[in-house]
Amino acid sequence: MIYQLHSLVRYAVLLVALAALGYALYGILARRPYSIRMHRIASAFNWILFLEVLLGSMLIVSARFRSPGLVPHILLTLVATGVAVLSSRSVQRRPLGERSYARHLIGVLTSLAFIVGGVLSLGYGLL
Repeated sequence: MIYQLHSLVRYAVLLVALAALGYALYGILARRPYSIRMHRIASAFNWILFLEVLLGSMLIVSARFRSPGLVPHILLTLVATGVAVLSSRSVQRRPLGERSYARHLIGVLTSLAFIVGGVLSLGYGLL
């Protein structure tokens, strides 16, 4: 059951990532001032990644999942989560007038690149 939940949450990760990318692009292209909504979407992306890491950790502890690409998958997922959190935190540490959508865009894109690498390391397709 944990495996199925872990597999389903990846779609939530993708949906929230697309929402973050879309909102960041909208903010950049429309030259809008930074919005708290962007922070909330980025936070949702971080939390859904934390959930995915938690479920993956439960799978590892239960020893129900074995694959030759498991170690790269774990490492790339942890790096993706770290990048997402650090990029979000780097925006929040700035004064309100200096916050930008671009850091979120770069952070989410970089996280997605690591996530894609992690999924592909298992030998599975992306979807």
